[in-house]
Amino acid sequence: MVCRGTACRAPTWDDIFIHGGGTCAMRIYWRNSMPTDFRDAAERHFEDAGYLEAGNRPANADHLFGLSAECALKAVMQGLAQLQRFSP
Repeated sequence: MVCRGTACRAPTWDDIFIHGGGTCAMRIYWRNSMPTDFRDAAERHFEDAGYLEAGNRPANADHLFGLSAECALKAVMQGLAQLQRFSP
């Protein structure tokens, strides 16, 4: 469910969210002509972070590892929203 105040509705393709306790804790919207590929972004950032870590650049590697984790979570949320869209 996507909630705004006390009104809730079924999610649409444009909604990716974490729903908790009656209100939405976070809502991510995308209305681009081309959807974001969070899984690919997670893999790219993770690989780049490994190169930075090997090059003794731990602060930048740490940042990219975190960004990779964030993209991976968004990919999971995107997949869950798609499943919910097609469920009866």
